[in-house]
Amino acid sequence: MAGAPSSSAGAGDLAIYTPWGNIAFFYEGERGEHSDELVHLGTFDASREQLAALESGDVTVTVVD
Repeated sequence: MAGAPSSSAGAGDLAIYTPWGNIAFFYEGERGEHSDELVHLGTFDASREQLAALESGDVTVTVVD
């Protein structure tokens, strides 16, 4: 993550919060202020119900071209 540009996130963004190493799926809200601790990884297309199903199990993130 060293050297990654500061980022912000809004609905549909996938990011990593570097202090904790958590992957975050932003499902609502507008883009906030830029943060050096948030690195944008990509975007996703999932409903709230689909995201809720991820709370109780392992998650695999795959890069798609």
